[in-house]
Amino acid sequence: MVIKEQLNELPVKTYRWLKVNGLTLPEPLEIAYQPYKKDYLSFSPLPGLTVRPMPAVPLRDRMGTEYVPYGVSAELAALAEAQPNAGAQVHVAQGVKCPEPIVLSYCCDGENPVVMDHNVVFAEAGSRVTVIFQYSGGEAGAVHNGTLKVFAQPEAEVNIIKIQHMSDAVHHFDSTAAIVGEQARVNFVHVELGGKLAAMNYKAQLSSEAAVAITGAYFGGDTRRLDLNYLAEHYGEGSVSDITVHGALAGEAKKIFRGTIDLKRGARRAKGSELESVLLLDDTVRSIAVPLLLAGEDDVEGAHAASAGKIDADKLHYLMSRGLSEQQATQLLVEAAFQPALDQLPAAWQALVKRELEWRLMQCRTM
Repeated sequence: MVIKEQLNELPVKTYRWLKVNGLTLPEPLEIAYQPYKKDYLSFSPLPGLTVRPMPAVPLRDRMGTEYVPYGVSAELAALAEAQPNAGAQVHVAQGVKCPEPIVLSYCCDGENPVVMDHNVVFAEAGSRVTVIFQYSGGEAGAVHNGTLKVFAQPEAEVNIIKIQHMSDAVHHFDSTAAIVGEQARVNFVHVELGGKLAAMNYKAQLSSEAAVAITGAYFGGDTRRLDLNYLAEHYGEGSVSDITVHGALAGEAKKIFRGTIDLKRGARRAKGSELESVLLLDDTVRSIAVPLLLAGEDDVEGAHAASAGKIDADKLHYLMSRGLSEQQATQLLVEAAFQPALDQLPAAWQALVKRELEWRLMQCRTM
């Protein structure tokens, strides 16, 4: 399939001349189906927990097949859902609490230049589960196109962690949707470190007293392009959304953040907030933020903020005066920006992110 359409479109368009309504690919991108040949699924069996590789699940048996418009684009999401070469269907029975995370590790390489994963997490009422996704590897021409649909039934809790540290030669498209039932909670943590072009799209639909939290961290160096799009749709009374994203840009990287809190009619006492901040490590980077608040109801609360700035020279000088090199001091300050996301990762994954971040910062500073 050849991808030509505009991606990550805003739900409400702004002035066309600003060029922030969506992502236009510099040239059409062809994605060809290829089998995925690696093991990628790891979990501890538990009564009431069913985990199946998605390509092995017949279409008639797939959970959450009802139409939910979501994704970087409808075309990309439909492609991953219809022709996945990887992915998993996770079903957690009512009241089951999973003590260990389910881990899915996908790797782009010469043998697997295309990763097309379709994932579904269906958590029944009162259950709890954590799923960790890792995306690594990559070479010129490699493509990742992934989808995730989360269904959290009343009073369920679903925790999703995504760590993407592919090479800077990969095209990375990641589409995520969450349907959050009454008094249920879905927590997303995602860290974006690689990809020549990395486009992410998160969408949540919230019922009464439901909650979604999205905590993101990203780093862009060299000529990388990041396109981040978040949408929280409040349908239920007393629902809560919190979008918090921090990042750092170096070299000639470009980032655009689109965050939308949509407080629908009938969502009385709903609260939505979004915050995005970025450290600009070089004068040649470009950062754009488009935070939106849409309100169709009177008795609601909404807040948004976006900031961008260079590293504080006084903080850098203080750390260097304590014996750290400029590279080490910069690393600490960027890690501090990542801390809200790092704090929610298991220790081993924290260490992986810190190593990757250190390596990527060093690459930027030696170019």
